Amino acid sequence: MRGIASPSSRRIRTYFDVAMYAVERGHHVLITKPAVKLLRHHVELLQMSRNHSVFVDVEHHKRFDPAHADARHRAKTSLGDLNYFYNYMSQPKSQLETFKAWAGRESDISHYLNSHHVDVCVSMVDGWVPRVVRASASEGIAEGLGCMKGTEDTITLMVEWQREGKRATGIYTASWTAPRFAGVHSNQSFHWQTWHPDAKSASIKPSEATTSQPTIRVSSSGTTCST
Repeated sequence: MRGIASPSSRRIRTYFDVAMYAVERGHHVLITKPAVKLLRHHVELLQMSRNHSVFVDVEHHKRFDPAHADARHRAKTSLGDLNYFYNYMSQPKSQLETFKAWAGRESDISHYLNSHHVDVCVSMVDGWVPRVVRASASEGIAEGLGCMKGTEDTITLMVEWQREGKRATGIYTASWTAPRFAGVHSNQSFHWQTWHPDAKSASIKPSEATTSQPTIRVSSSGTTCST
C-alpha cells in the first residue's frame, strides 16, 4: 500500500502522476481527497488499477465523523429513499491568505470542500447514479484578497440523481469567503429529505437528537435529517 499526500499548491498536479507510477508497479494506492481534477484521469486510474489488479482508493475522512456515520445508518435503515440533499460548507476568507498560492490555479473550493459532502451523500445512498451535474459560482471577493483573476468565491453543484425510475436532487455548496473572523475554522451542515412510506410510525423522534447528532424530524408528509 502506498499513501499519497502532497502540499495543496502541488496536490492536483502531482496526484495523478504519482498514483499512476505506483499502480504501474503493482502497488495499492490511497490518495487524500480530492483524487484528481480531470474526469479522464479518474477513468485512466480506474482502468490501470484493473489492469494491474490493485486497489486505488480516495480518503474522504468526513464520512467517518460520528454525526455523518449516525445519519448514514439512519438513512440506510429507516429513513427511506433519497429525495433531496443540501449541504453548505465554508471557511473564513482569512484562509485565502494561506490558500492564494494555489486557489484558482491548481484547485478550487468545490474540489477542496464540496468533495467531502458529495462523498457523505454518496455513502448514504445505494444504487443512485448522477445523471446531470450543473455548477454555478460567484466571483470578486477572492480576487480582492490577492487570488488570481477568475478565482471563484463560492461554488454550488446541482446534481440530478436517478435510480429505478425515481429522481432526487442534490445541492452542494462550498465557500471560502465567510466572515474573516467567523469563530470557526469550518462551518458545515447538511439537510437530508426523503419520502418515508410509513412516516407516522417511524421510530425516530426529534428528542433523540443532540448537538453531536443529526436532527431527525418525522411527519406524515416525509422525513428530514439535518446536522
